Amino acid sequence: MWHLIAVFISGLSMGGLAYLARKLSRNRLPSWIIPVAAGVSMFGYLAVYDYTWYGYKTEQVRITQPSDDLVFFGEKQERSFFKPWSVIRPAINSFFIFDGNSKTVEQDNQVIVEYFLYEFIKDPIERQQVYMAVLNCTTLERAVIPQGKTVKAAQHEKIDTSDLFYQKLCR
Repeated sequence: MWHLIAVFISGLSMGGLAYLARKLSRNRLPSWIIPVAAGVSMFGYLAVYDYTWYGYKTEQVRITQPSDDLVFFGEKQERSFFKPWSVIRPAINSFFIFDGNSKTVEQDNQVIVEYFLYEFIKDPIERQQVYMAVLNCTTLERAVIPQGKTVKAAQHEKIDTSDLFYQKLCR
């Protein structure tokens, strides 16, 4: 919501400056300069927000959770027709965090580690998705369950010993 207001304010202020420049030039500047300046300003704000969101969000997480065990991974970049600047270099639209907390249990001669993953997603309204993960260090399998879903919705996958979480949690 606040970014929508910021887009309008940047458009109005740059359009106002273009209007002032046109009047100061005694209308020698063309009248189309006003909406063009406003539009360029709005797109400029959106592009700056797109490219600075990841840095801002990761810094916000580091401040609110000061831990040396934080792991940032899985950055996703997307191109969009509605964001022409993303064709040149796509911005990061989501990423995952592992906070370093886990619970290890031994069951039936298998080492099982439970931990949580947090996904931050930049949509028009920012949101956060929480996943519970269960890693079997003995059979090299992982199940990831989205928050609010049942075990039937779990995504099962085989991993190898080079997996980031295997190296961090199973050693």
